[in-house]
Amino acid sequence: AWVILAPRAPGRGLRQAPLAIAAACAVTLGWMQALGLRWADVESATARLWSSTLLEQSRLADQLWGDAGSQVSAPLVELAGQARTIVQLMPAGLVLLTLGGLALAWRGHFALATPPLGPAPKPLAAFTFSDHAVWLVVISLALLLIPGANAIPGAEQVASNVLLVMLALYALRGGAVFRAGAGRVGPVGIALYTVLTILMFALVVS
Repeated sequence: AWVILAPRAPGRGLRQAPLAIAAACAVTLGWMQALGLRWADVESATARLWSSTLLEQSRLADQLWGDAGSQVSAPLVELAGQARTIVQLMPAGLVLLTLGGLALAWRGHFALATPPLGPAPKPLAAFTFSDHAVWLVVISLALLLIPGANAIPGAEQVASNVLLVMLALYALRGGAVFRAGAGRVGPVGIALYTVLTILMFALVVS
């Protein structure tokens, strides 16, 4: 969808990515409806695949490293047991991976194409988005924290996925502001910012 939209308005560049992702989601849900597939079936199949893959990796770690492999296999077994919870955040992961892939493709286009479409993408320090997006965070938190607000089936999962995507975008925006204000960032600054970002994501996952 983005390949179709980008040449029509090259000046907007990655700003069309959310529209392209929404169109892809609509088409995917349409195909699922036509084929008689339910989202719960997709989640169950993905959870089984995720769990079996982790358990296989755990078994290989024990075989290759013996007693020392338990330090690797134990966390893998624990993750396998949480496959259902992790898979519930799969939509957010797919959206973030798609945004990252489109950003990489857009920059690659300007590195390879002659002449490229539209103006060159701005650096990370210039990354921003609408301030109204904060309402997505507010509504998602309300659905997760207010008792009875998640009585609608699927509302809690949707809110968790939206919150995860928005926290990732705000973390990236915060990194852009930090990069613009601090200039060249040292290893200590990167480490501190990474820890804060991980803590924010842990809040959503928990």
